[in-house]
Amino acid sequence: MKSLICLALCSAMSFSQTSIHSFWHKGYQRDYIVFLPHNYDSLTNVPVVLVLHAYSITAQNEMDATAMNTVADTAGFIAVYPNAVETHWNSGIGDDPGWPTPNVDDVGFISALIDTLYANYRINLRRVYTCGMSNGGFMSYKLACQLSSRIGAAASVAGAVANSTGASCVPANETPILLMHGTLDPLVPYSGTPYWLSAEHGLQHWLALNGCTGPPDTVLLPDVDTTDGCTVQKVSYGGCSGNSQMVFYRILNGGHQWPGSTVTLPPFFGNKNRDINASVEIWNFVKNFTRTPTSVRGDEGELPGRPWLIQNYPNPFNPVTNFQFSIVNRQLTILRVFDVLGREVATPLNEVKQPGTYTVEWDASGVASGVYFYRLQSGQFSAVQKMLLTR
Repeated sequence: MKSLICLALCSAMSFSQTSIHSFWHKGYQRDYIVFLPHNYDSLTNVPVVLVLHAYSITAQNEMDATAMNTVADTAGFIAVYPNAVETHWNSGIGDDPGWPTPNVDDVGFISALIDTLYANYRINLRRVYTCGMSNGGFMSYKLACQLSSRIGAAASVAGAVANSTGASCVPANETPILLMHGTLDPLVPYSGTPYWLSAEHGLQHWLALNGCTGPPDTVLLPDVDTTDGCTVQKVSYGGCSGNSQMVFYRILNGGHQWPGSTVTLPPFFGNKNRDINASVEIWNFVKNFTRTPTSVRGDEGELPGRPWLIQNYPNPFNPVTNFQFSIVNRQLTILRVFDVLGREVATPLNEVKQPGTYTVEWDASGVASGVYFYRLQSGQFSAVQKMLLTR
């Protein structure tokens, strides 16, 4: 009997596709959950969907509510659920003093997360997408504004364009956008606030940025569930610049909800639409778009456009970790590790390297646990990162 139980448990564990990771970014340990589809081992160039949680909840809560893993498992993409510092994304939602957020670089964190995912998984840098609920929707808009060179498409559910985000929004590229918003949303009002654009104004904001001049195609979707108190109007916009498109799901009489969510929220949040599944609609939209990647090497054999040093992985670690970096010229390249007092404790690399991307492993056996810094020096390029050794 014990052997049967062990066999069952071990088999279940071997098929588990969800794992939790973290790395340090600008003084904060940032956590994220990764879900791999069941056939990941047979895949290459795998798309990634970043799913950003709402205000005051966690990545785990968002994963449970959206059921995006089910879509990822069927469609063959990686779903990633990052955690915000103190559960609040610095997305512009804090323009309203009633919704305070920590002053952290979340755009930089997401960019570093993409680099870290690239270092650890067989992801397709041309197919990285973002979506989010409420504050996560605010953050997806901010990423579309400030990280469009790395985001293939973005989607927002019950989010808004904050005044500060809209005022400073100068994307490097047109970015396909999907919007979903309930007309009776009690938390992020459809009509907007003094601090956030209304859903309609947010739509116009993106139509202008994406150069969409074609007439809208409006369709009232079938009222599949007549008991949910709301219906869906889908408005599609073509004639946009580049490869961009726009789709707006106007949830008539809908509340502050993720359509098709498996989680039941209190009545205060309003009607949850069950005619559509937001996770399915988001994937069916974003999967059509690609983005030429930046920051790290794209296709095999392609030389990096600029030098870089990303966060070590794993981090925290015990006792082995990996450093990944790129250089663009043949030159002496030195990688050193220092303790918090600035004393050099190791030199994992000191040799002339050709242009390319490299991974260097470091075994910290014999080194005390604690915070360390590592510095890459290659010609005129120098970069420093922080890491944590735990015992």
